[in-house]
Amino acid sequence: MAGLLHVPLIAGAHAQTPRVSVDPYASVDWQNDTQHHGSFHNHTTESDGRMQPAEVIDAYHALGHDILALTDHNKVTWPWSAFDRDPDTLGMVAVRGNELSHHHHTLSLFSDLETDTHIHTTALLQVRETDGLSVLAHPGRYWELDEHGRVPDEVRDRYVALFTQYDNLIGMEVVNQGDRYPHDRALWDAVLTRLMPERTVWGMANDDSHGQAHIGLNTTVMMLDELDTEHVRGALEDGRFYFTTVTSHPKDQQSRAQTPTIRKITRDPDAHTISIHAQTNGEPLPDDRYRWFSAGGRVVHTGPTLDLQATEGLAKYVRAEIRGDGGTAYTQPFGLMPAQDETVTTGHRTGSDQPR
Repeated sequence: MAGLLHVPLIAGAHAQTPRVSVDPYASVDWQNDTQHHGSFHNHTTESDGRMQPAEVIDAYHALGHDILALTDHNKVTWPWSAFDRDPDTLGMVAVRGNELSHHHHTLSLFSDLETDTHIHTTALLQVRETDGLSVLAHPGRYWELDEHGRVPDEVRDRYVALFTQYDNLIGMEVVNQGDRYPHDRALWDAVLTRLMPERTVWGMANDDSHGQAHIGLNTTVMMLDELDTEHVRGALEDGRFYFTTVTSHPKDQQSRAQTPTIRKITRDPDAHTISIHAQTNGEPLPDDRYRWFSAGGRVVHTGPTLDLQATEGLAKYVRAEIRGDGGTAYTQPFGLMPAQDETVTTGHRTGSDQPR
C-alpha cells in the first residue's frame, strides 16, 4: 500500500493492550441523535462555478442535505438572502466561508475573512484571528508519491508542521470531487502516524462542486441532537462525523443508496473492543466489507468488531473504512495509547470512558 511507514507497535502477543484515548464518537447518542448530511466545499458563479448560488443551494436541498457551505475562491458568498434563499425556511444551516486560493488552497469556515495574502501561514493566522476553522483542500495537488509509492518524508513533515502550529487547522480533504488525488489518504495516514493520539487530524470528503455533475459525490454525515451553527461547528471541531463517497467505485456502479450508513459505533473499554454497525438500504453489510487501518496505513483487521487485545499491528490510531456496493464510508481516527489513563477525549473535549 502507498505510504506505508515503519512504526513501533503497542499491541500484539507480547505487548500491552492499547487503550482508546481519543474517541470522536464518545458523546454520540446513536439512538436519539439525528444524522445530518452536509457539504463544505462548493463553488458558484460568484467565482469559477457554473451554477448560480441559488441553484447550488437548491440542488443540495433537493438531495436532502441540510448543512451547506458556499466556498467561492477568495470571496464569501453570503448571506443567502442576497440570492433569495433563506436557510431557516429551507431547514438548513448555512456555513459562511470561502476557499482561500492565493497559496495552498484552504477552506475558511465560520468566518467572513477575505484576504489577498499569498503567504499560507499568514492566511491560517488570519482565519484563527477571525475565530474561523480551516481545512486543507486537495493537498494532493501539491505533492506526489515517490518512486516507491510512498509519501516523501519532506511532504509528511511539511503537513505535520502545519497541523502542529495551527490549532484552527482541524483537518484535510482525503477525497476531493471525483477522487482526483487518491494518494491523499496515504498522506492522511502518514500525518496521523506522526501526530496521533496527541493531535487529531480529521478527514473529509468534499464535492468541490463547480457544476451539477459534482454535486452529491461526497457527503459529510454529522450526528447532532440539534441542527444549528453551534452544533455543526462543534461536530467539525470534535470529529463527530463520518464521511462517504461514491467515487471509490466505477461510475456505472456509483450509488448513494448503496453507500453505507453507519448506524452505531460501540466502544467497550472492559472488553477492549470497538464495533461498527453499518447498513445499506436497511440491510447489514457482510463482515468482509469492514477494514481497519492503523499506523503506517496498514490494514490490521477485517470485520465489524476490532479486538484491541487480539489485533496485531495497532499503534497510534485506528480508523475504519466500510465498503458498500455503490460507495464507501470512512470513520474518523480513534487515538490509541498504552492502557493507563482512563480519560478519553473527543477531539477537543473530555468524555467519559464508558460504553455507548
